[in-house]
Formats: sequence, structure tokens, C-alpha cells
Amino acid sequence: MIAGSVVTPGYAIDVTVADGYAYMADESGLHVIDIGTPTSPVIVGSVDTLGSAQGVTVADGYAYVTLGEGGLHVIDIGTPTLPVIVGSVYTPGNAWGVTAADGYAYVADEYSGLQVIDVSTPTLPVILGSLYTPGYAYGVTVADGYAYVAYGSSGLQVIDIGAPTSPVIVGSVDTPGYARGVTVADGYAYVVNGDSGLQVIDIGTPTLPVIVGSVNPGNAWGVTVADGYAYVGDESSGLQVIDVSTPTLPVILG
Repeated sequence: MIAGSVVTPGYAIDVTVADGYAYMADESGLHVIDIGTPTSPVIVGSVDTLGSAQGVTVADGYAYVTLGEGGLHVIDIGTPTLPVIVGSVYTPGNAWGVTAADGYAYVADEYSGLQVIDVSTPTLPVILGSLYTPGYAYGVTVADGYAYVAYGSSGLQVIDIGAPTSPVIVGSVDTPGYARGVTVADGYAYVVNGDSGLQVIDIGTPTLPVIVGSVNPGNAWGVTVADGYAYVGDESSGLQVIDVSTPTLPVILG
């Protein structure tokens, strides 16, 4: 059951949540939404990103927003009601997915692969390293010294980012369909693959990722995991809730 909703000015494309706020990447920019009362979410701050925002993540008081051909914006959200762009960097491809950790932003840059960006000085983001492989990079997450990249027709690529200037592919697995998004939880990567659904991949040995389970809710585009459940954005079918407490036997619940 939908508990609450709020309309953004354009097409809402991506979202992340931190400290009682939802940060929405929308074609009209970044919108900060107060979700303290989940039944009555309210937009409390916005910033025009001068391009359609495609992806968003939040870390250490900043939002990192990808803009397709516009690269990456770094936005100060120390005061959520007054988000301010403080830094930008153009990427060579088409920036889609983004995650940030330990002073670096990692951008899935479509035909230009993975871009590793130093954001330790948020006002001066600098590309430090990059890695191209065949296929288009759409989604990325980072865990335990590795970047996990959803690489379209090339499936999941596991990339060692221990040396940010020289990322190296150390493992991969071909997923059925077209890998669009990825998240990692408890030793597994969860990859959404369009009309091939959700693939559960054992990454206990990052150099040897193995598909151990799958389920097809329809046309899966985005995914996050919490407390034994995968939440899948399933295009025209909306939200699918999938029990992944037994990773080898994921089950659609509702």
C-alpha cells in the first residue's frame, strides 16, 4: 500500500535516502524531500543541475549527481533546505550510476566504462582513473575494495579499486539480459537485467562471481536490498518486493 507521495516537477529517475530526507534525481534537477512524516513527504529544497539528473548518492554531507553528458555535480547538502552546487567535472562518456566512499566517487559512464573521481576536495573533483571494457556501464556500487559494475550486455564486472588510479577487472559473470543496476549485501551482488529479472550472485570470492539464484518479476531496472528483502523497480509493474533471505531461492512476495 502506498503510504504517501509527492510530485516532482519533471520525471523522477533515481533516489537515495539519508538522515530523514530523500534525495531525488529528476530531469529538472535535484530535489530534497523531507520524509520525517512518511505519509506526508514534502519538497524542502531544490537545485537546478543544468541538465537532467540521472543518478544520485549521498556521502559525508554531499550529494553526488550524474547528468548524462553533463558529467558529475557535487552538491553541498549540509543545509538540506539550501542545496548548493560546489563542484563539477565532465566525464568522457554518459554518466549514469554513481556511488561514493572514502573520498572517491565512482561513476558508471556508459560507453566510457568506470570513472574514479577524487572528491576529497568537493569543490575540485578530479578524475583519477578509468577503466573501459566492452559494453555500457549503467550501475555501480562499491564494497570492500571492489567496484561492482552493471555492464549492460557484458553482465557484472568486478573491479579492484585498491589503486584508484589504476582500476583492474578481477572477475566477471555474464548475466542473461542487459545488466542495468546492482547493489551488494552480505556477500551477494543483486543485479537487475531488464526483462531477465533479478540475478543473485555469490561474490564471496570476488574473482569468481557465480550466479546462484534468479527470479523474473517483469522488466527490472533498479534494485536495493535491506533486511533480507530486495526491492526492485520494475518499469510498468512498479515496485516488486522479493524475499532473498535464501539467496538461492528468491521469491516475489508482493
